Order: sequence, then structure tokens, then C-alpha cells
Amino acid sequence: MKKIGWILKVGSIATLLATVSISLAAAAQQAKPGIIILASTSQVLLQHSAQGAAPGGIESSTTAAAIPPVNSAPVFVPRIRRGAPAYRIGGATRGRTTEVTIQTLVPEIDEAALTLAAQPNLHWHLSAATPHAVNFTLLDPELIEPMVDVMIPGPFKAGFHVLSLADHKAQLESGRNYEWFVAVVPNPENRSADAVARGAISRVDDPGLASRVAKAEPSAAVGLFAGSGIWYEALDALNQRVRQSPDDPRARAQRSAMLEHVGLVLSQDR
Repeated sequence: MKKIGWILKVGSIATLLATVSISLAAAAQQAKPGIIILASTSQVLLQHSAQGAAPGGIESSTTAAAIPPVNSAPVFVPRIRRGAPAYRIGGATRGRTTEVTIQTLVPEIDEAALTLAAQPNLHWHLSAATPHAVNFTLLDPELIEPMVDVMIPGPFKAGFHVLSLADHKAQLESGRNYEWFVAVVPNPENRSADAVARGAISRVDDPGLASRVAKAEPSAAVGLFAGSGIWYEALDALNQRVRQSPDDPRARAQRSAMLEHVGLVLSQDR
């Protein structure tokens, strides 16, 4: 009798296992593609975790790729233009005035920073407010007279400022280097007291990049310009983001990060 009972118990267990196998097989057929149940599930989780995605091929919302850090910024990659005259440019200030620091927002590279536009926007920065006028000058080294030489009356707030060449009826030609200057002028009768900052700019033709930017989402424009070495448009796009969303910390953080990446550290960021 014990032997018969043992045989019946083994048979019941076998039947139960067969039933479970059938149920699991049916569940596997109904499961979503890419999900393996039971023992293989941990392997799938590990595999997808290593790939930065959740099981079933859905990217995890907590991965770095899905949520970029707030201070992430497009990386500016300068172009190397063979045969182009070399300048050492930057936002250094000279002059005896101590009340304000003025900077042209141009990276410290050995060639003129680039633009695609004939009439780009030029950005500069003041460390503090000033009641004085600012003198803007645009020079073509091949010409005797300045292309633009204008005194812009104050006062000026601390922070970022922009000059549009379109406002001054000036156009850049492709393949030529230009210099531009902004100066705080405390005393028009004694210009040795000016605080002056210098930048350089050169226009280049790149129809392929212009076409990609025109087809891309506005949010992608900064990355396309910065990654292609087009400084003036990259910075202009970031500044437009800040002006359009003044309370968005991400836009300001991205702008600060890109400026610091090229060696431009500002005394204030407004």
C-alpha cells in the first residue's frame, strides 16, 4: 500500500508540473515581445539595465540619455581654417576705468570666430551698470575708415547686451576677417580712460549646415551651430532662449557652461 501511495503521489506531482508548464507556456505566448518570464527575467533586466532601457525595449525615464542634466550645454568645436590669418582674440579689457568690466563674448582662439550671416548679432557683457555711453566700432583691416563707428548713449544695465549689424547697415563678406570693439566711454574728451574689449569675426559659407538648421527643430539649432564651429549663431540662439524664458534655469545654465567651456568667465551672469 505504501508503494502504491508513493506512486500516486509521484504521479500527482508530475501532473501538477505538467499543468504549470502548460500555464507558463500560455503566459509566455501572451506576454509582450522581449519579456522572458521566470528564471530568465533577471537576465533580461540586467541586459536592459546595461543598455539603459527597461524590459520590453522601452527606455527608462531615469536614464541620463532621457533626462539631460540641467547644466548640460552644446560643446563648441572650433573649425581649423587652413591659410586663414591668425589672431589672438578674446574679451580682455584695457583702460584705467575701474567701475566696470566690459567683455566681448568671443572665444579665445587663434582665428576669428565664425558666422554664417552677413549681418550677425554681436554679444558683449558688462560687469556692472554704467551711465556712460558705449562706443561700437567695426573694422575691415583692408579699409582705412571704420565700417561702423557709433556712440551709443547710456545708461546700460549690468549683464548681456547685443548689437545687430543690420541696425548699423553693415554687411560682412565671406572669407574676410573683421575686428570689432566695444568701449565704455567715461569721458569723450579723454578716450585714454575708456574700458575697451575686442573681438574678431569672419563670415563663412556652409550651405549644408544652413540647410540642416532650417530643417531641424529650434532646440537643435544651438548644437548644430556649436558642433560645426559657428560661434556667433550658437551664442545668439542660447541668448534668445534666455530672453524667451527668463525664469528657466536650464537656459541660463547652458549659456554659462558654453561660455566657460571656451574660457569666458563672467563676473556676473544676467
